Amino acid sequence: MAQGVGQERATPVLSLLDGHWIGEGTLFGRPAAFTMAWTLRSGGCALLSYTNAWVDQGGSSTTAPATEATHLVRGTIAAAATYRRS
Repeated sequence: MAQGVGQERATPVLSLLDGHWIGEGTLFGRPAAFTMAWTLRSGGCALLSYTNAWVDQGGSSTTAPATEATHLVRGTIAAAATYRRS
């Protein structure tokens, strides 16, 4: 759990997301990979930083959409988000 966030303040959803994630799949119909970093903040908020990349048959990647967003989570849903494009 992120420093400065008390156990009582992190919702179950945030506790499960906290950390660094790597994955692969399809983005706009093309093979892709992604990285996500969820960082817990005080007051039930979480910062999400992510980068997508298209992957060609040779394994080379081209960076696709990337951004940061602060999510306010209440219960099991994100109640609000503020996005900043990069």
